[in-house]
Amino acid sequence: MSAARAAALPQSGVPFDVAEGVVEKGRAAVATRPIGRGDVVLRCAPYAAVVRERRRTTTCQGCWRQQECRRCSACKWAYFCSQKCQEKMWAFHKYECARLAALPVQKRPPDTVILCYRLLCRRKLEMQGVIPAVPSLSWDDVATLKPNVDPNDSSRSERYMAMSVMAYEFLGEDLRVPASELVQILAKLETNAFNISNDDFQPIGVGLYPLAAIINHSCKPNCVTVFEGDTVFVRAIEPITAGTELTVTYIELGATVQQRREELMNNFAFLCKCDQCIEDLNPGSRTVELSGYRCTNPGCNGAIPETSEKSEAACLSCRVAHGPYSSLMEKKEMSLRLLQQACGVNIPDSTKRDFLVAAFDIQRKLLHPHNVQLLSTLNSLVSFCIDIKDFTAASRYCAKTIAIYDYLYPNYWPLRGLQYFMMGKLEWYLEHTEKAFFWLKKANVSMTVSHGSSHAVYNSLAELLHQVEVEFEAQHSATTRPRIQIQKGE
Repeated sequence: MSAARAAALPQSGVPFDVAEGVVEKGRAAVATRPIGRGDVVLRCAPYAAVVRERRRTTTCQGCWRQQECRRCSACKWAYFCSQKCQEKMWAFHKYECARLAALPVQKRPPDTVILCYRLLCRRKLEMQGVIPAVPSLSWDDVATLKPNVDPNDSSRSERYMAMSVMAYEFLGEDLRVPASELVQILAKLETNAFNISNDDFQPIGVGLYPLAAIINHSCKPNCVTVFEGDTVFVRAIEPITAGTELTVTYIELGATVQQRREELMNNFAFLCKCDQCIEDLNPGSRTVELSGYRCTNPGCNGAIPETSEKSEAACLSCRVAHGPYSSLMEKKEMSLRLLQQACGVNIPDSTKRDFLVAAFDIQRKLLHPHNVQLLSTLNSLVSFCIDIKDFTAASRYCAKTIAIYDYLYPNYWPLRGLQYFMMGKLEWYLEHTEKAFFWLKKANVSMTVSHGSSHAVYNSLAELLHQVEVEFEAQHSATTRPRIQIQKGE
């Protein structure tokens, strides 16, 4: 991502400034003072945002809460949870509403075109004085963003051109801009917009945050982005000294270096050369564990590479041979087919469970304990067991994920805290008060930093933690155990 104007930063009160001419990055956000772990580096609303198509019917366009919503009676496209939210959005929605209502359902544009429409609609209202130009959140700030497109990338250029044709038709006479400018806007959106996530860190929308777009990507970031509705909070997850570059991640970190680089190139048009990527490219790095097979030699915790030029598989640590690669690959493919069958439509819960358990049984013996595919399968089992209210099994499988989360993600990473929280809730449902207390305290320490005490998810945690503490103390009186005090950020 690129940056908004440096001149806008002093007005915003943020603890960073823009450094120009950073090698292979252009601009970068650099701390102007020491920043403590858990401090809010930036809080900002989007210049424009849109709920993703597949989340549209269950996510309010006004408050972004996920709940039962009613669609707009005119366009039958936008959904709102209340009349209040619909009235709040009407200043913007009334323009797109008429355009959407005039189109057949099958010809309605994709999310990116809707976002482009809202971007240009806000610009028009800003220029007309209908809405104020907010410092660091004005069209001038959007205009300084860079599209970060390789002119030699013909496939990407062709995609932008095709998208611009759809956008040009949808914008109408009032908002149309020259075709060349429209292509640039679409390119800026693709390489500068943020995925908006819900409380479970699942993507529910996309938005453009000009000031947040200053902060560059790293696969080993010192900051994290957490959303409350469509407002983004950037928080430091480690102490940051003045003069240090601030970084966030644009992608899911639980992946191999090859997967991360491919996603960044496809979605943001750059090859990541951060310290974590360079480290992961070294022979014998954690990449082998994230994608490779388990060494079954007693006493060895090493990994077998996922692929090799050699036909025989061997552990990189103990060098013990494990037979032909074809045998390992065949077992892995079998487990993936079972997972695919578990996703079938209208299959009974008992059959789905059989498929998931069979896939896991293969993978736990085959894949390295830190393999990201193993984590994915375990998470599928946890979700399924919760859905069928088998909390005992859910707790058992969730416990197996913790070591992988702790290995994959940095300290105070949101997904780690959320997994501790889930573990605590499952133990509480099972009436294992002491275990619940242990996991909820871990979640409290982690999420105080990643989410902050004002976030709705943290408040849910704090409420449950208090309830469990009371129960814990009732079971362990003051005569047998000292009173345990919970301090935020302990």
